[in-house]
Amino acid sequence: EQYALALAYLKNKNINDAEKIYVDLQKEKNPLVDNLKIDILLQKNKVEEAKQELEKLLIKHPFYRAYVYRLAEVNLSLGNYAEVQETIMQYILKYRSDPNLYKLLAKAYKGLNKDIEYHENMGEYFYYQYNLKDAIVQFGIAKNIRSNDFYAKSRVESRLKQLQSEQLMLEEGRKK
Repeated sequence: EQYALALAYLKNKNINDAEKIYVDLQKEKNPLVDNLKIDILLQKNKVEEAKQELEKLLIKHPFYRAYVYRLAEVNLSLGNYAEVQETIMQYILKYRSDPNLYKLLAKAYKGLNKDIEYHENMGEYFYYQYNLKDAIVQFGIAKNIRSNDFYAKSRVESRLKQLQSEQLMLEEGRKK
């Protein structure tokens, strides 16, 4: 109830009242309360402080992906694309089928002007959203980008063939 009221205050840009509620709620050990603090810091445009708070929270709760997503979004807003790439790659090793991680990684690659990797990760995002058609489109775009990076090109081509094969199997299965 109090938490919802604090969110309503934040939505209406009433930061002081939201902060008063946060002070009362902070005794509770609840990730939603921690998120409220982050929301307040971001509303106050204290982005660096929000980043530091999220980093502390991730040390306490390393597998709470909501913090991973928020920290990545904050780092993207700060232009820390390489940091996002490095962090998200570590989480993808553990949570391979999480589409949100691929979307965040794609944004980081976009910021780093790595178009092949951007489309490759958008392809994975769509794939893990169970959207095989759009995944194939993204990998097709990545394949057609001119690049001297043979490793990236061959990785993309291999994954594209794999997805096309999966698409073919699905279509054949529907015909039966």
